[in-house]
Amino acid sequence: MIQPATKAEPHAEESVREVSYEYSNNLTGILKHLNISLFFSTYQAGKLGVLTVKNNSLNISFHNFERAMGMAISPTQMAVGGKDWVYFLKNDSNLAPQIEPPGTYNACFLTRSAQYTGDISIHDLAWGGQELWMVNTRFSCLCTLSNNYNFLPQWRPSFVSAIAPEDRCHLNGLAMVNGMPKYVTVLGQTDTAGGWRENKASGGCILEVPSSKVITSGLSMPHSPRVYRNVLWVLNSGRGEIAAVDLASGKQEKIASLPGYI
Repeated sequence: MIQPATKAEPHAEESVREVSYEYSNNLTGILKHLNISLFFSTYQAGKLGVLTVKNNSLNISFHNFERAMGMAISPTQMAVGGKDWVYFLKNDSNLAPQIEPPGTYNACFLTRSAQYTGDISIHDLAWGGQELWMVNTRFSCLCTLSNNYNFLPQWRPSFVSAIAPEDRCHLNGLAMVNGMPKYVTVLGQTDTAGGWRENKASGGCILEVPSSKVITSGLSMPHSPRVYRNVLWVLNSGRGEIAAVDLASGKQEKIASLPGYI
């Protein structure tokens, strides 16, 4: 559960944005079987959504975070990347069981602080221990937070010659292994402002960190690499595919196709 936004008064209705959604008939059964909640963000509406199952029915709640993008969740805390800020939510495990009806919730994430980053176009976020790693798309780098600066650059692809606010390769996705960044997705191996746009249909690839070695290429706007059970998974978004990548050969295996941008 997340602390809900205040309901708008009638005179403020012009500031309320309608959110429309559809979902598959079997989604409720899947969430109930796995005993999980599902968090998602939509930056167009500036919402963080939470799907839960209550009384065998799907419950959807929306919470306001300006241009909500990447999220990183652990049992004790959560981070949400926004337009100019990273928001930090703490899990109050003592409060959760008391929320009506009692015993319904086992976690309650409450926004407790935020850190200003400026508009760096945050995409993926990931916890590495207690340190938050951020995909800084605008500056084409991976970075962490600092009390003295908007962000601290930690790594950039070897073909990117400088840290500059030019979105040179559209670095967007991050996969962690053993608590450290291991693989990233880029939409193009380019070093000019917005250069990836010229070949976004097939210029995407996955890079190894820190070597910048190309693991696989020819992807169409790849997103969200993840390592699970020693397999590298990725969304080949422009082709509507979920793919698995062999780390030794770079061979891509299409796992599923979906009717849209993934």
